[in-house]
Amino acid sequence: MLASDSHDTGKIINGGIPLRSRRRIKLAFTIVALVSLSSLYFLGQSSNFSSVRSKIWPTDIIPGVFGPGRNATWDARALEVKHAFQRGYRQYEKIAFPNDELRPMFNGSINNFNFWGVTAIDSIDTMILMGLDDEYQRAKDHVSYTDFSYTKADGVPFFETVIRYLGGLLSAYHLTQDQIFLSAADQVGKGLLPAFDTQSRLPSFAVDWVRHTPKDGWLPGQINLAEMASCQLEYKYLAHLTHRSDYFTKPDYVTRFLQMRQGRDGLWTTLWEQRTGLPSNSLFTVGSGADSTYEYLLKGYLLSGRTEKRLLKMHLIAAREAIYKLVFLSRTRQLMYITEVDGDSPRGNMQHLSCFFPGVLALGNYLLDDSEISPSDRELFQWAAEGLAYTCWVLYADQITGLGPEEVRFHPYNGDDNYETGRWMRHLERWKGKGRKGGVPPGLKQPPPVPGKKYKQKDYDYVNGAYLLRPETIETMYLMWRTTGDSVWRERAWSMFESIQQNTTVAGGAFASRQYVDLEEHLFRDETPSYFFAETLKYAYLAFLEEDPWPLDRIVFNTEAHPLPIFTWTDTEISDYNIV
Repeated sequence: MLASDSHDTGKIINGGIPLRSRRRIKLAFTIVALVSLSSLYFLGQSSNFSSVRSKIWPTDIIPGVFGPGRNATWDARALEVKHAFQRGYRQYEKIAFPNDELRPMFNGSINNFNFWGVTAIDSIDTMILMGLDDEYQRAKDHVSYTDFSYTKADGVPFFETVIRYLGGLLSAYHLTQDQIFLSAADQVGKGLLPAFDTQSRLPSFAVDWVRHTPKDGWLPGQINLAEMASCQLEYKYLAHLTHRSDYFTKPDYVTRFLQMRQGRDGLWTTLWEQRTGLPSNSLFTVGSGADSTYEYLLKGYLLSGRTEKRLLKMHLIAAREAIYKLVFLSRTRQLMYITEVDGDSPRGNMQHLSCFFPGVLALGNYLLDDSEISPSDRELFQWAAEGLAYTCWVLYADQITGLGPEEVRFHPYNGDDNYETGRWMRHLERWKGKGRKGGVPPGLKQPPPVPGKKYKQKDYDYVNGAYLLRPETIETMYLMWRTTGDSVWRERAWSMFESIQQNTTVAGGAFASRQYVDLEEHLFRDETPSYFFAETLKYAYLAFLEEDPWPLDRIVFNTEAHPLPIFTWTDTEISDYNIV
C-alpha cells in the first residue's frame, strides 16, 4: 500500500500477448497436474529450507496440497498464484536483478528505490510462504552481500524504505530467525533515524545517506500524513529485537503528536509543515497521503499485545469519524463509497488505495473483544466494511478487463453538485428510525456489476482509469473471507486474480500495469512494482489456502504485507520506553 503515487509510472505501451478471455483448464487435468507438480516439488526441497518451512506450518499440513480440509479446487487455485509468482519473478531475475524493479515491456530495469534490489527483498517472505527454496536462497545471498551503508541514490526515501526494505527484512528474520536479516534491518533502521532530526521532530521525506541528515522531497518543507506515521510497526518490532530505545521513542513521538491533535474530529489533514508541525491543507481522506496512518493505529495496538490502549482509542475515534465524514452513497445503484473531503466539501472520488479501509474495519471487528469495542461500533464498522468491500470489488467487476481503476468519481446522490444528500450516516439513521425496514441497511444491497455499460449506469466517471497492479482490494477480499467465513469473498478474489492473469501478462510471462481498465486494447505501462510480488500475489495466495499459515491473531501485516509476530512488551521495555 502506498502513501502516494510515488513510484515511476513508466511509459504506455501498446502490445503484448493477445489476452482475450480463455477457458479454464478442466478440473480433472488440473488435479492431475497439481499432484504431479506438487510431488516433484516437495521431493526436491532442501533440508535447510524444510526447517524454515516447518516453523510456519505443522509438519502434517502443506498449504494447498496436503492436510485436513483439503479442497482440490482451492488447492489448484493457490498453485496457479504460486506459478504466476514464479513466472513474473523469473523475468525480474532474468532481466532486472539486482536492480530495483523490472521494466517488462522493453526488457529493462530501473533503480528507483536505493539501488538495493527492492523487488528481491520485498518478495522474500512471499517466497517463504510459497515454499520457493531456490528463489529464497538467491534473495538471501543478495541480502548478505548488499552494502546497505551505501547507495548511488540522491536520497533514501523514508516511507518507502521503511515499508519495503525494513519491513521485508524484519519479516524474513521472523520467519527464519536468520541473523543476516536482522543485521541488515538494524543497519537500515539506524540509517533512517536522521529523518527525525527536524525542528518539529516529524520525519523528513528522505535521508541524505552520505551526510546523515534529513532531506526534502516532492514538497519542500512538508511531509504527508502517511509518510510520517507509517513507520511505527516496523520500528516497534525492531526496538523489541534490539533493545534500542530510540527505535521506539522517535517514531512514537509522531504517534503522540497525532494523539494530541486528534480531538473529536478524529481525522488529520494530509499535509504538515515540517518546521512548525502545523497542518498545511484541509484535505481529509483515507486514500493517497493518509492511508496507512489509519491502518497502523489498530495494527500497532495488536502488534504489541494490546498493551498500548491509547492506540485502540485513536483507532476507534478515527474509524467512526471516517465513516461519518467520508462515506457516501451513489445515485443510481446506491453503492457505498469512501471519498475525500476538502474542508467540508466532499469530492465524490474514490481511490483504489482506499480499499484497504474495509479490510481494517473487518480485522478489528474480528479480533477485538467486547471489552474493547462497543456493540454499536461493532455493528457500524461491519456494515461499513461489507458495503465498502463490495464496492471495491464491483469496481473490478464493472470493467471489460475485470481490473479495478486507480480512481473514479461517483455521481452526486441527487444528480446535482451537492454530495451532502448522499451521506451514508444520514441514510442509515433514517433507516433505523423507520424500524430497520427490510433488514438490509442502505448501501448493502449489492446491486450486480454492469460491465460494458455507460458511465450513467455505472454511477461514476474515471479520474484515472489505469490498473497499477495494486493490492488493496484483493487484500480486503482476503480479510473479509478470513474474518467472516463467507466464501463469496474468496470467489471474488479468484475472479480478480483471473483478470490479472489474463489482462496484465505480457511477453515473456512478466506482469505490467494496464493503462486503461475498460478498453480491450492492450495499452500497458512499462513497470512491474515490487509490491505486486510482496502484496498482490501474497494476498491472493493466502485467500485460496484452506489452512491459514499466518493466523491473524498471531501476526500483523505491515502496509507492504510483511508479517510481523505479535509480542508483549517486557516490564523493562515498558519502563525504558515510557510505554502507556
